[in-house]
Amino acid sequence: MIKKSVVYISANALFLACGILMIVIPAVIYNNYWPLLSILVFCISFVFPLTCGAFKIGGASDRFAFDGEDSGELGPMLSWLLMGIFVTIGYSVPFELWRSNAVNVVAMGLTMGGGTVIMAAILIFTQWES
Repeated sequence: MIKKSVVYISANALFLACGILMIVIPAVIYNNYWPLLSILVFCISFVFPLTCGAFKIGGASDRFAFDGEDSGELGPMLSWLLMGIFVTIGYSVPFELWRSNAVNVVAMGLTMGGGTVIMAAILIFTQWES
């Protein structure tokens, strides 16, 4: 695990901002705001783990469960499944927009690359210790 420090958090914030810009820039340059739909889908994908308590926020050890035990919880497992489905949809949105000629290949590539950078920044941040 990596210790959180100002330098690492700042670098990760810059990494996250670059990913967001990789999605916003093609939308602005080509005057086509359909690529922003992938940011919306990525944001919706994090709603499921947050509502089911699959993330341990603030050092909370209790998670939402149907039976009150830590083993075999359906809520967090289902939330991760739904998150995976929505992340996959977020990656498929630029490709489907390109197939329907709503965006060109450059906008599709930048949007998919931006989604990858955003997900990598979030995964890096979740691996840090408090």
